[in-house]
Amino acid sequence: MNKNIITIIIVLVVLIGGYFLLRNTNQSLPTLPPTPPENTLTQPSKTEKPNLLEEPLNQSQNQEQPSTPIASPQENEQEYVVIYTDNGYLPNTLIIEKGKTVTFKNQSSKPMWTASDLHPSHRVYAGTDLQEHCPDTEGRAFDQCVAGDIYEFTFNKTGTWKYHNHLNAAHTGTIIVK
Repeated sequence: MNKNIITIIIVLVVLIGGYFLLRNTNQSLPTLPPTPPENTLTQPSKTEKPNLLEEPLNQSQNQEQPSTPIASPQENEQEYVVIYTDNGYLPNTLIIEKGKTVTFKNQSSKPMWTASDLHPSHRVYAGTDLQEHCPDTEGRAFDQCVAGDIYEFTFNKTGTWKYHNHLNAAHTGTIIVK
């Protein structure tokens, strides 16, 4: 008799629990609008000025590479800007045409020294080592050569050019020149 009472109690608990579980899952939950992935920029409309740092960056999140490279011309089609933040370069990947100039702007709390890979030689774009091409008076090496808040470089070679902050080599990016 004792076993029958325990079995009946267990069956009742399971049935009552199942009833409440089903009742709660049938209620509609509020939905949130989709959020864009981090580290990408959208093209501003012709009348709208972009605000690159509209949302604060979450420093505790890992940097993720965007699945599709994003080009970010600013105001007109001739100027391309990459912002250096405490989390790295934004956008992380930029597509431009040969002969276009990219401006790297430091908006972080640390110094910025943008340079072609590989660290520490900066040899990939120009084929010369840091000691050979700095200072880069002719603008051929894709190497800032010293820390600064603004660095401009004109890409005259097609290809995929990876770069980094020489002072924090974990912060990297890519310029694709077509």
